[in-house]
Amino acid sequence: MIGAVMSWEDMQGQRGTQLVKEFLEMGHRVLYIEIDPSKNQQSYNTENFRLANVLPRHWTLYNMETGGRAQATSIISRAVRLAEEKSNTRLRRLLLQTLPEGFHQWLVSRRNRLLTLLDEDLPLIREKMRKTIDDFCRPDSDRLVIFEIPMRCYVECLDIFKDRNFKVVYDLIDKWELMWQGEKIRRTDDERNLAEEADLVTVTNRHLMNEFLSSYPWRTDALYVPNAVRRDIFNIESVSRIPSDMPCGEVTIGYFGNIGEWFDWETVEYLADQRPSWNFVIIGQYSMRPEFPIEAWERLTSRENVHALGKKKHGELIDYLSHWDLCIIPFKKGPLARTTSPVKVYEYLSAYKPVVTVESEEMKGFPYVHHAKDRRDFLSKIEHALKVTIDRKIIDNFLVENTWRKRALAILSGWMCYQRRDAVRWSRRRVAVDSTSELCSIILLSLNTKDITRDAVESITQHTDLPYELIVVDNGSTDGSAEMLEDFKVRGILNKLVLLNENRGYAGGNNRGLELAEGDYIVFINSDIIVSPNWLSKLLRHFKKSDVGAVGPVSQAVGSRTFPQRVKFQNQKAGRVLELRRISGFCLATTRKCLEKVGKWDETFFPGNFDDDDMSVRMREAGFKLLCDGDVFVHHRMMSTFQANPSLEYDKIFWINKQRFEQKWPNEHATVEYSEAT
Repeated sequence: MIGAVMSWEDMQGQRGTQLVKEFLEMGHRVLYIEIDPSKNQQSYNTENFRLANVLPRHWTLYNMETGGRAQATSIISRAVRLAEEKSNTRLRRLLLQTLPEGFHQWLVSRRNRLLTLLDEDLPLIREKMRKTIDDFCRPDSDRLVIFEIPMRCYVECLDIFKDRNFKVVYDLIDKWELMWQGEKIRRTDDERNLAEEADLVTVTNRHLMNEFLSSYPWRTDALYVPNAVRRDIFNIESVSRIPSDMPCGEVTIGYFGNIGEWFDWETVEYLADQRPSWNFVIIGQYSMRPEFPIEAWERLTSRENVHALGKKKHGELIDYLSHWDLCIIPFKKGPLARTTSPVKVYEYLSAYKPVVTVESEEMKGFPYVHHAKDRRDFLSKIEHALKVTIDRKIIDNFLVENTWRKRALAILSGWMCYQRRDAVRWSRRRVAVDSTSELCSIILLSLNTKDITRDAVESITQHTDLPYELIVVDNGSTDGSAEMLEDFKVRGILNKLVLLNENRGYAGGNNRGLELAEGDYIVFINSDIIVSPNWLSKLLRHFKKSDVGAVGPVSQAVGSRTFPQRVKFQNQKAGRVLELRRISGFCLATTRKCLEKVGKWDETFFPGNFDDDDMSVRMREAGFKLLCDGDVFVHHRMMSTFQANPSLEYDKIFWINKQRFEQKWPNEHATVEYSEAT
């Protein structure tokens, strides 16, 4: 396992380091690739944990663009670095006052034009990456690489990881393009490459998830994995001292974290001025930005009741936090605030402190977290929160599901998702059949969707966790599907194959496959799907109740509101069971007993549309329930068959079959609402 993330020493409280600590405690070996080398890098290296840096230069000295040649001028680069790193010193400010106006901007522009192109060092970076991985990884081990930063210097090494059988995870934790040095941290082409190649994408914020899906709509298998807390570190029962620089007063309001352009210093100024008897404690490193100039920082911290204590070690924060009355998250409204998942809110709550924050969709519903519309409302919310009695059991129940161990396990489980491949290099998964297990027949239809069908079959063989037989019915494909499927049959990837000379449609093809099915359970599934791990056992568990006729998954694309199985991202309906009036046929699990009672698919709904509506009505008329399991996600490339076969004339077929359905079932509307059950 390997994390391509920030400096180990400087980021002890951040997501990457917290996950690494959990992985290590779970018994995994971790190679941590740093963006900047740690000062005590060698002292951290053990048998199970190693720090490494593969960049020959400091990462800010690289021009990430491709092509051409340029030599960095070290004197200019050093001057710019000193100007930026020493921005909070009086000497630097006095020096800049003696220089011509705009000199610093000119210096930066000259430096940027003279930066070393990454291409010049890329061969060395790749060679160092190869050696580092090969020196650390054991032969034949399971391997996982987590990319937190889609930097080109790391993304260009993707093939090295793939060649060494790594599963690739892209852990999207921030809106990188808005961060300082954003153009170096994230270029669209690099992130697109990573999003395309990753076996799993995890996203920390719901709004960030929606933005990611709008940019990369095919990655609807992305997982929502927010930040969390280690309660053993943020445990107020372990505090036995008051820090010497901790101010005492009537009320103490605290904040810890980095202090950059997102920090709403004007709101903190307002709060400090309105309540001069309160102490405001700020812990963290200030970084000068145009949006937060040094003059504003000095003006804020010059107030007697504002105490800037500087940066503290992560393990020391609880000593201060335990003595605060309330915590604040004074972020400026904007895209950065909308797309963040603040680690600090979980740490604040772990110490049983009320929190006041700027309005945040991400933190809505968090216990004892109060959302403010503006600075006046911020003050009002603080005064209200200070009067509220904290029920610790409520916070304990909330945080038990929001620990870093839970997040680490979510990532380890999630990386089992499907891989995209150019060639089939897999074999059928062997499932041990015990005497008590009932066979499930999976019937898959295909029609001129060769590549899509290959992906569907691959995902089924990799992620099906119960005894099954795979029956593929091809409806007369002419794109090479038949040859591919015959090869699958010879290799044992398929159990049964039906090659039809003509298109018999969805209902006809399913009925042909049903004639060959031997299972007690039947799953009808489209060729344009990708199943997720353990999908089958989760669907079939509902048939323990004899009144259940069919069960389906949730997906990002299911069609109209007739089928309320659609979700924006994978775990939107996790843990919930929906009772439906109609169930979509893109993935429908049922039983042989149910089909014996209701009959086969109605082939008059040719070639497709409203055949699943018809089956739904017949099942309900026979007294069966239709369910959707929110814990099962199946990716659906909806309309793929119609797109691959334009002669089918989708619109015409839709309206003809809609009319046929309404004539057959005059008391049933074509579009229905649904009820929901837990």
